[in-house]
Amino acid sequence: MKDIETEIQNTSLDDERRVRVLSPSMLVMKRFARNKLAVLGFIILAAMFVFTFLGGFIMTNVVGYRENTVFNTTNVMEKPYASAKHNDELRFHVFEGREFGSIQVSSFYGAITANREYFSSRGVNYFMQKEGENFYSIFVLNPAAAIETTRRGLETVTPADIDSRLLSAAKQARSENNSIFEYSGVKYTIAGTNDNWQFGTVTPTAFSSFYVIDTAAAGVTVPSELQFAAEIAMYNGGSSFEYDGNVWGLKPGEGSAEIYAPDGSHFGNLTTFIVQAIMPDVFLSIGFKNLLMDVMSQKTEIFSFPDETGESINYFVEYTPTTTNVRSRQETGVIANYQKPSLKHISGTDGNGMDLLTRLMYGGRISMTIGFVVVAIELLIGIILGGMSGYFGGWVDNLLMRLVDVFNCIPFMPIVLIIGSVFDKLAIEPRMRIFYMMLVLGFLGWPAVARTVRGQILSLREQEFMIAAEATGISTARRIFRHLIPNVIPQLIVIATMGLGSVILTESVLSFLGLGVKHPYASWGNIITAVNNQHVLVTYPFVWIPAGMLILITVLGFNFVGDGLRDAFDPKMKR
Repeated sequence: MKDIETEIQNTSLDDERRVRVLSPSMLVMKRFARNKLAVLGFIILAAMFVFTFLGGFIMTNVVGYRENTVFNTTNVMEKPYASAKHNDELRFHVFEGREFGSIQVSSFYGAITANREYFSSRGVNYFMQKEGENFYSIFVLNPAAAIETTRRGLETVTPADIDSRLLSAAKQARSENNSIFEYSGVKYTIAGTNDNWQFGTVTPTAFSSFYVIDTAAAGVTVPSELQFAAEIAMYNGGSSFEYDGNVWGLKPGEGSAEIYAPDGSHFGNLTTFIVQAIMPDVFLSIGFKNLLMDVMSQKTEIFSFPDETGESINYFVEYTPTTTNVRSRQETGVIANYQKPSLKHISGTDGNGMDLLTRLMYGGRISMTIGFVVVAIELLIGIILGGMSGYFGGWVDNLLMRLVDVFNCIPFMPIVLIIGSVFDKLAIEPRMRIFYMMLVLGFLGWPAVARTVRGQILSLREQEFMIAAEATGISTARRIFRHLIPNVIPQLIVIATMGLGSVILTESVLSFLGLGVKHPYASWGNIITAVNNQHVLVTYPFVWIPAGMLILITVLGFNFVGDGLRDAFDPKMKR
């Protein structure tokens, strides 16, 4: 008998065992723990919180990386820099106030081919004079008279009243095969054929040669008259020339000459070696050109020359039959964009040179914070309006449910896209944009919560415990929020858990479309905007795949936990 009594005492429920066995929270926890998917979802969410919050703290305070830190790297860049050649074509230089275009150039070459000293173009007669090898001066002929001889030997002079002594001087010069003669102190030029010729004064118009002037300073314009005077002096072996009333110095060299301004400063070089920079804003110094000319004469393929800061830059020379190309190669500081995963950047860097792992951590913070805040706003509005609707009924219920119907008729995604576009138009600051987006999403998402709360309260308000609470004289607000709402909490927890995943997906879609979280702040959605670029999509999958996987895993975690809580609170759901 004693053994039976002892066994009864051991199996009886004392207060501690009764609480342990019958506690609703303990029962829910045990049911939740038996659901393997729910436990897996809880582990996933715990890992996400550690990754985003603790990981972000470590990256910022230990490693020193922030979500908007831009990393730089050095990159060896090789780009076309200049082209060079020894000029073997005539270059035309027009004097100030004169015209000599492509049509006149064609006529000029025709005269050279025909071995004539004159040519006509568009009714204007030109006379050219050979000053040296491949060096011609070009004049416009101002006719004083034209002489035409017919087949019968008749001669017509236009104008007929020309000075007979001037005409006789012209005919004598022509009979002596002189193209230039002087009369009364004026020089006249003869041009034309035996049957049709003319003479008159000339006006200098242009000249052509193989030479150019490389100025010693950038932005200096070389007048054609200056170059012409310098070339005349060089061909005549002079050491100076006169231009604009001043004496300029000339130091001839091998196939070139140095030009010195009246104050003795080096003005430039007269040369046939032409070097042109690829970029129009780059000025090539005479020292660089002289060194390049020596390099080309020795057929060297690489040389060095200091830049404006004194840093030595390597140049590579490529020889072709027509021209010589020069490429520069130097280390340049650039943004470390699309760097592949490495020890320094475990997940690589994005298109802005920011560490992807750090941005994934901070992006998870923002994405999940938006989810929790939006769900909290939905619950707050839904519990208040749903509780009032379910408890009071009547016209209050009708009014609030019509309000719910109105919100349900609003097309959620289009209206969110429109609001996002308005934010862009107003240029709202990125941080404030996040707050506004949370308010908008929460304000549009509460009707489902309100309907659930209303339905639960409609069934609960007729229960005996509510009749007893009303009989004791408890206030209406206390009956709603102290007795009714707590009995709805299990359903609200399930709704909130399931809704968190939906909100994160919505935020990701908006950020992906450029209407959500803006740079420099990170979210998982705006990280995968790189998918918009096909090149990045194919070439740099490490930029967008991790963010997409984190969204997938986190939403699955919330769904697993929500399903587990639903089954734990209402075990009949599994039957």
